[in-house]
Amino acid sequence: MPEERHVFDIAARPETVYEVLTDVESINDWLSPHLPAWPTITSRTTIVETYDDGMPLLVRTRSSVLGISDDILTEYNWSPTGCTTTLRRSSALRHHVARYTVVPRPPGTQLIVDSDVDLKIKLPWLLERHLLRAQTLVLRGIQRALAVESARREAAPG
Repeated sequence: MPEERHVFDIAARPETVYEVLTDVESINDWLSPHLPAWPTITSRTTIVETYDDGMPLLVRTRSSVLGISDDILTEYNWSPTGCTTTLRRSSALRHHVARYTVVPRPPGTQLIVDSDVDLKIKLPWLLERHLLRAQTLVLRGIQRALAVESARREAAPG
């Protein structure tokens, strides 16, 4: 699959969007309600190792979509404007690097996601087509979920 760029406009402060990105263990809670009903996507994310400041370093994700299950280990590298995730281990993916950049765009924030992924196996044409369609639906869900979760956090007292 070729490298892709997705740009999400989010009506929240950059600090809030960044905070949501760093809270990787709660991603399943705020993302799941916004994922498509079909195909069924299951995912469980846990932090394996953190940096000295508590930020996620190694993250394990167990997921399943279209009958393809995977146990993924990803390394996170944080910067003041976002993070880069690099695949360390996967049974289905050969390569995956994603860069998340948080950009202030008054009155809100723009999140730019650059993603480069390569599967280990060649999928039959029909399954690949369904996977690409699922990816588009998931990205729309992520955009909605980020907007809702960022708004919820900004409205929360404290």
